[in-house]
Amino acid sequence: MNGGEFGCVTLSHDWETRRTEIGFLDDKPWWLDSSSVKNRYWYAWDDDDVDEAPEVLSVDKHTPHFMNLCGICWNSRVISSSTTVHLNSLTVEFMHYYAKLVKNQRRSRNDKGELVLKKHFEHPKIDAKLVKQVFDEEVVPWCKENGLKLLIMDNESKFHTKMLVTHMKSKGIQIYPGSGKKPWDREENGYPPRSHECMPDETEFAETFQDAQEDLERREKNRNKRRTMMMWKNALDEQWRDRPIEATRKIIDRQPKIMRAIIEVDGGRTPY
Repeated sequence: MNGGEFGCVTLSHDWETRRTEIGFLDDKPWWLDSSSVKNRYWYAWDDDDVDEAPEVLSVDKHTPHFMNLCGICWNSRVISSSTTVHLNSLTVEFMHYYAKLVKNQRRSRNDKGELVLKKHFEHPKIDAKLVKQVFDEEVVPWCKENGLKLLIMDNESKFHTKMLVTHMKSKGIQIYPGSGKKPWDREENGYPPRSHECMPDETEFAETFQDAQEDLERREKNRNKRRTMMMWKNALDEQWRDRPIEATRKIIDRQPKIMRAIIEVDGGRTPY
């Protein structure tokens, strides 16, 4: 709230400066839904795999989606483990896809009837070791580039392991303690383990998801083909990249007011 010493770092007392020292990160599942709530399907993984008829499927853990590590801060917008985009101190306009595009082991026929090796997205298991690797390779450089000292994330246990928390401290970056039973660095403050009011990136995710869905519908209509994971990825990338930085800064600047409201009701419900 007021800056000062916090863990291994010292935050500025002035909000105008302190807001540039804090980053917000989270894993976000980007579900590939159909445009109708009552009509959700399984979709092809690649633009060429459109021969199979859609299969009715409820939106659950089996629904096609990307799990991405996304983050925002006042100076820039998104962090990713992509190695093809250069990080800079003003804007980092991409997100990390845990999924990787790989070639199929077996050949199949394309639109011309030729036998080719098509591609699909391969989704690795996201464990503490993988998370630490992404943080070490990309999150730490992102923090250094943007002058971030404190990272605020949700209470997912893989973000609060002893291995990750101590590693980030060795880099001069403090992870805000979690609450609940799972985090290694949990804070016994009685507050709920999940609170979207404290996570401005949740607002960013919700608005980006809505814009990307509308973009995907346009792509589907223009190409006269049912949506694919590649079309969904392109829509997500474009909408996240084009989101105005002013919108990101606005939701971050609301945090002091939100924190005061939460403290006043001792962690209870707030108008936010």
